[in-house]
Amino acid sequence: MKESSRLSKNAKSKMKDCSSICSIECERSENKIRIIVPIRLSSTANIREHWAKTYKRSKKQKLAIRSAWKTCVKGSIRLPVAITLIRVAPRTLDYDNLVSAFKCIADAISDCIKPGLAPGQADRKDIFFSYDQIKSTKKRYSIIIEIQKGNNENKKM
Repeated sequence: MKESSRLSKNAKSKMKDCSSICSIECERSENKIRIIVPIRLSSTANIREHWAKTYKRSKKQKLAIRSAWKTCVKGSIRLPVAITLIRVAPRTLDYDNLVSAFKCIADAISDCIKPGLAPGQADRKDIFFSYDQIKSTKKRYSIIIEIQKGNNENKKM
């Protein structure tokens, strides 16, 4: 079952309204799309919290990504594709924590490109992810999604 079909009507209306509230920025060129979404990512590898809190955070992130996707990406994307996920925050994470923090975001992007597949299964082929981070000078948090046509197998990690 697709994730979007499991969303309630209230969640779908929030997703439609998020693009005006979230201040999503988009830049397009011939072979590259850059999306900036104001999401605060934290390392989930070392967090010990109740499952409901984790679920709520991941659902919020998925809604923001889907809203940004509908706003910025018109039509479908031809595969293969290389996606760079960049975290912008005052403090940096080590690489393992960076990848685990982006797990939900990567699954949501993969679901937007290849809808209907099980979470974690859509990014096996034709979608290559790489991860990076930028240290912000102010207390500013966001993520940058760079989508580039073609594959770059060196970036798959």
